[in-house]
Amino acid sequence: MKKTVTAILCLFCAVVLSAQTRDFSRVERVYLTTDRDYYIAGEPVWISAFNFDPDAAAGLSDLSCIAYVELHSASGQMNTTKIALEGGRGCGRMMLPSNLPTGNYTLIAYTAQNVNEKGYDYGMNARTISV
Repeated sequence: MKKTVTAILCLFCAVVLSAQTRDFSRVERVYLTTDRDYYIAGEPVWISAFNFDPDAAAGLSDLSCIAYVELHSASGQMNTTKIALEGGRGCGRMMLPSNLPTGNYTLIAYTAQNVNEKGYDYGMNARTISV
């Protein structure tokens, strides 16, 4: 009986671990749109994210379920949020800090699938907003 339970547990662990591996042969690109181009510090930025697979016939990628969105200024990263993706599409909001200085900021998005992709230009699909 102990051998059977041990074998089932080992099989279960193997299945769970194999499901967590990523397919690095697939490519994803996240594009962002916002509700506006100009904001006041402290306001929410409503974001729509579209996760595309350039090789897929349907276009939208269902490989990743989370998009990571970062707000960058010229001096570095200011804020970050996660957006849930379902069928390659997601939406959410990022609250701008109330003490955010006036200027231009860049929203950069990526998934866990392409975070370590060599040669990937995060600024290529970035969205610029003004505060």
